[in-house]
Amino acid sequence: MAKVVEASSAKVAKAKHEAKAFAQKAEEQVVEIECKSEERLVEARQLAIEAFRAFEDFTWEWASVIEVYKASNELHKEKIAFNQGTYEIGYGAGFDDCQHRVAIQLPKPDLSFLDKDDEDGDVGGGEAFSQKSADVEE
Repeated sequence: MAKVVEASSAKVAKAKHEAKAFAQKAEEQVVEIECKSEERLVEARQLAIEAFRAFEDFTWEWASVIEVYKASNELHKEKIAFNQGTYEIGYGAGFDDCQHRVAIQLPKPDLSFLDKDDEDGDVGGGEAFSQKSADVEE
C-alpha cells in the first residue's frame, strides 16, 4: 500500500506541477494580450488624431478654395449672368404688376408713357406729367 500511496503522491505532484505550468503559461498569454491590446489602443488613438488633423486640414483647405472662388472673376461672371436673367424674368412681371397696381390706385393719370412697347425713346413726359399735375391740383 505504501507503493500505491507513493505512486498517487507522485501523480498528484506531477499534476500540480502541470497545473502550475499551465497557469504560468496562461498568465504569460494574458500579459501578452494586455500588451498587444494597449499597443492597439495607442495606435487607434494616433490614427484618430491623424484623422482629425487631416479633416481639419481639409476643412481649412476647403474654406480657402471657397474664398479664392468668391474672389474669382468666374463667380463674378456667374453672378452677373444670374442677375441679368433674374432681372429679365422679374422685370416683366414685377414692372407690369407695379404699373397695374399704380393704375388701380390712381385711375386718372395717363400711365401709357410707361408701356414697354414705346421704343422710340420718348417717355411722353410732357403730356403725362401735365395731366398728372392737373389731377393733383384739382
